[in-house]
Amino acid sequence: MIKITQTTWYYFVNEAKIRFFELIFNQLLSIIQIEFYEILKMKTIRDIMVSNVICVKDSDNVHQARMILKDRKIRHLPVVESDTGDFAGVLTQRSLLNNAFNIVEKFGMSTLEKRELRTAVKEIMTTDCITVPPDMDLMTAGEYFTVKKASCLPVVEDNKLAGLVTSVDFVKLALHLLK
Repeated sequence: MIKITQTTWYYFVNEAKIRFFELIFNQLLSIIQIEFYEILKMKTIRDIMVSNVICVKDSDNVHQARMILKDRKIRHLPVVESDTGDFAGVLTQRSLLNNAFNIVEKFGMSTLEKRELRTAVKEIMTTDCITVPPDMDLMTAGEYFTVKKASCLPVVEDNKLAGLVTSVDFVKLALHLLK
């Protein structure tokens, strides 16, 4: 006959409790992951996009666009065609910096503002950006950020800008779901 001391008994009971709580915790974690995945499948871009987007026309000057980015503290500025209002592209902080560096390198700092005033947004904007429809599910859209390294996704419906989604919008969604 095996004699079990009180200390040994407490050890076995505590180990059993730990194993039980680990099992429950792992099951809850699996359920949360499944629910999170299902939530992302159910939601669409329309649910998280910014719909009252500030944009510029392709004929506006670069200086004006730079001031909007600076004043609003944003990094992406959608561009629409002057005549039709159709989505035309995106002016990014990066393209503005590249343009400024090129001007300063070729002509000097003193000419930067004058040259920006004479340069149309359409000359430096990105036109080959990925666009998404408002009814696209968030899982698919999220893959554009991770796989294709997109920094923003203009939401376009019938050639018109309907909104904009950035990686920050996905971070906000994740924080909301984790609360």
